[in-house]
Amino acid sequence: MIGAASPVKPVVRRSSRWAVVALDHLARFPTCAACGSRIGVVVHHIVPVHVDRLLELVDTNLVTLCQGDTLNCHLWCGHLGHWRSWNETVIADAARFLARVRSRPWR
Repeated sequence: MIGAASPVKPVVRRSSRWAVVALDHLARFPTCAACGSRIGVVVHHIVPVHVDRLLELVDTNLVTLCQGDTLNCHLWCGHLGHWRSWNETVIADAARFLARVRSRPWR
C-alpha cells in the first residue's frame, strides 16, 4: 500500500463559468487520459484552483481523469493519492500509463 488516501477533497469556490468549461472539455476529451475509461470521468486541474485561481478556466490546465470506486485515476494520477497534493507531470504520467494499458499482454 502506497499510503492512505485522504477521503475528503478540499472545498473550492468555482467560477460561474466552470460548468460550461468542464462540459466543453469533456465533449472534446471524453476518456480518462490514464486508463482510457469513459466511466466516471471528471475534469482535473493540473495546477489546483486553490494554488492558482487564474488557471481555473485555462484549457491547458485541464485533463480528463476517471474517478470511480474501483479505479480512481483522478486521485492516484492527478493527486498522487492525497487530495491536498497534485501532480505537475500528470499529462506525461497519464500518457505513459495509457500506453502501458493499451499494450498490455493478453492470454
